[in-house]
Amino acid sequence: MSRSAQSARTRALLAAAATVALAGAATAYFYFTSGPSSDNHAATAAGSSSSSSAAPATPQNRTKSKRHIAVLVTQACLEHGLPISLLLEKYPHAVLLLAPDLVDLAHPRLVDQVPAAEHYRLIRCESYKGALHVLKHLRPALAMLPPADVCGIGLNDLDNFAQQTEVISDESVARLLAA
Repeated sequence: MSRSAQSARTRALLAAAATVALAGAATAYFYFTSGPSSDNHAATAAGSSSSSSAAPATPQNRTKSKRHIAVLVTQACLEHGLPISLLLEKYPHAVLLLAPDLVDLAHPRLVDQVPAAEHYRLIRCESYKGALHVLKHLRPALAMLPPADVCGIGLNDLDNFAQQTEVISDESVARLLAA
């Protein structure tokens, strides 16, 4: 293959990767800015006109958080038992970035924990560098990452882009679900 053909192929691959990252970032941005609001929003609006007839908030509604979080999920995280369904339930504004080893949505643990109606909250990343760019664009309140030796993304790589970063561990997930 000639040098110019290799250069053209490289540019085409870079353009395709940039397009995928941009589409993922745009989807996440749309979700973060106009995603589902709190389930008790209608009840609150109705309760403002007549406070005596307003139904009390259910425990399920009180446990939901409006905090925007982004979790970079690897195959190892799924096999270790990361409770994705609980995270998605507790955090309606959570977005899951799928690592390159999970680009296929047919992973059995992913299919079991994420209903088809929630697939819009999954962003497929074909490289860890692409995942880093999506995380920077999202600017989440909390970014949860696998260990740096797995993904090559250090906690300080997101210092100016996420309010808080944590390594995914049993303790950090327990704290997140308990909050």
